[in-house]
Amino acid sequence: MNPLTKKDLNFLYILTSILFAYVINFAITNSTVLTEEFPPKLPTTVFVSLYFIPKLLFIIFSVEPIKTRKRCYTLIMLEILYLAIPLSYRLKYNPEIMNNIIVFTGIYGYKMSLFIKHNRKYLPDTKINQQKEFTPYVLTLNSWRHDSDIESKAEIEEPTIKQVDEKIKSRVLMFIWKWMINETVLYLIANFPQKVPDRPYQIRMIEYFTKGIPLFTAASMFHYICFFIFIFFYLTLHYDAIVLLSLLSLRCMTTSQTTITEKRFLVKTGLLTPTQFSLLKNYFITYSFNTKHCFNNPWISTSPRELWSSRWHTMFDEPFKELGYFPLKNLSISLGFTSRKFHNAMGILGAFFISSLLHEYYIIGLFNQITGEHLFFFMAHGAIMIIWELVFAYEKKDKMKESEKEGYNFRKYAGAFLKWLLLLAIYMPILPAFTEPMLRRADIWIFPSLFTDVKNTMYKNMA
Repeated sequence: MNPLTKKDLNFLYILTSILFAYVINFAITNSTVLTEEFPPKLPTTVFVSLYFIPKLLFIIFSVEPIKTRKRCYTLIMLEILYLAIPLSYRLKYNPEIMNNIIVFTGIYGYKMSLFIKHNRKYLPDTKINQQKEFTPYVLTLNSWRHDSDIESKAEIEEPTIKQVDEKIKSRVLMFIWKWMINETVLYLIANFPQKVPDRPYQIRMIEYFTKGIPLFTAASMFHYICFFIFIFFYLTLHYDAIVLLSLLSLRCMTTSQTTITEKRFLVKTGLLTPTQFSLLKNYFITYSFNTKHCFNNPWISTSPRELWSSRWHTMFDEPFKELGYFPLKNLSISLGFTSRKFHNAMGILGAFFISSLLHEYYIIGLFNQITGEHLFFFMAHGAIMIIWELVFAYEKKDKMKESEKEGYNFRKYAGAFLKWLLLLAIYMPILPAFTEPMLRRADIWIFPSLFTDVKNTMYKNMA
């Protein structure tokens, strides 16, 4: 059942019309401004309105399956426009506004591509599953996880107030612990800064092998590691904050004295329909109680596949597979290659290529740099995964399971530790390719620190 009502659609139409009229009115009354430069200098409110128009139009055109090529091409053009507008205006507005716009544009742009791929109903049945239940794009915006991320053994259908309170306390304590580590790392970044070379890291790697020029020092690698740890906690704290908001919202829903949905405040006031209320509550329960954390202890990974498939930022697992892995794998099959290992290798490269495009979009939008370092970083990780799985084949894993049954625990843990060391030794030399593009423009970063003035302290220590 589609929870979108006619009232919801009318609201979308009205909001889009208001924003469109506001932008058109500015264009008519300030026509000379539009011709002075490209892109034209716009007030912040006009820019934000212009930015949201393609997204709202995409939402309106995606409330039903894509039954014609015309609608498909329209959605593709709206997606391109949605991605291009903030990129064209990079660094021209307040960083607090632009950083959020760029980040969410990249994320929801991927969701647009997934929607178009999964809902092209004009294609033959052999190319798309026509029986799959249709979900409008706007209802997929917060659906990022696979069913494998649901902890079915501990699934909770209707948590009690006590369970919600205990979960809130545990998440708050975890949030504070992570924040303390984040503050410590930011202190180290600010007080022990390193100058980042201007040339892209992949170019310097070539010079290292041809001319013997060192890539980094021990101090600079320490700085890169600290910054990477900051990035990790920056991302995981954002995820934890969303979990806490979900728990607090669920707490408000759970404490209501009535159990009848129609008598809930949000339903009685007309803000939500009973169906929307039930779906929202179930979403909060699933997200807060029954879903694995987005970052599942990535530092204990003993293989590239374990790190990228099940431990590091699993929210983007589906987009990278659907938009990169499967298309390139299917392309290699259609070209007549018969090796399954080759098909898998092409799929892996496709997934990492799509990931690199997202990160390069962020580097261009947030820092106005085009260095190709993130493309090199992620494609190198794809190559490492392919080589790793050729060396440590799945047959060896089966032997390891057999030895585990016989009780050879020392061999099991020693092997895992050696693989962890090897993986660490392989990943370290390419880590600067990830951190350097962001560290070059540390002046643009908004460092969330309560105790350290990161920017001023960093530049003072570098002087």
